[in-house]
Amino acid sequence: MQQFGGICITTLSLMVKKTANELQLSETFNKTEGDKKRSIAAQNFEKIGGRYFYIEKENKLNWFAAVKACQTLGGQLAVIENQEEMNAIYEKQSVGKYWLDLNDLVIEGDFVSWTTGLRASFLNWRSDQPDNFGQKERCVTMFGPLMYDDNCEIENYFVCEA
Repeated sequence: MQQFGGICITTLSLMVKKTANELQLSETFNKTEGDKKRSIAAQNFEKIGGRYFYIEKENKLNWFAAVKACQTLGGQLAVIENQEEMNAIYEKQSVGKYWLDLNDLVIEGDFVSWTTGLRASFLNWRSDQPDNFGQKERCVTMFGPLMYDDNCEIENYFVCEA
C-alpha cells in the first residue's frame, strides 16, 4: 500500500472529495447542473495561446479543494506545457501563488499530473526549488513565471484548464 506522510494514497483521494465537499465556495462554484455548468465554463475560461484556462483570483483553496473546484467548472488544474504558455498565464494573474495540477504525492521528486498520472514534460523551477521544505511540500504552484513545491494544505489561488 503506497503512503504519503503516513496516509494511504486511497485515503488521500477520499480527502480530496471530503475537503471539497466541506467548502463553502462562491456561487460560481456551486452552479454545477447542465446548462448552468456549461455557461459558467464558457464565461470563465479564456483562450490563452491555443488552450482555454480559468484563473481564480478571488478564492484561495488548498490544493485538494482546487482540484475539485476545477472539476466543478468542467476542467482540471492546469498543466503548463511550455514557457510561452506560462508567461501568458502569468500576465493574466494577480499577485500571489497559483496551484497547478502537478504533485509528487506518490514518489518524492517525481512530479506528475494528478489528472493523467503522466510525468511533467515542462518544469520551470525557481533556482532553489523543489526543496520539499519540512518534508511537507508535495504540490506545485506557480508564482510569477516560476514553479515552486508547496504544502498541499496551504490555500492559494489556482489555474484550471478546459
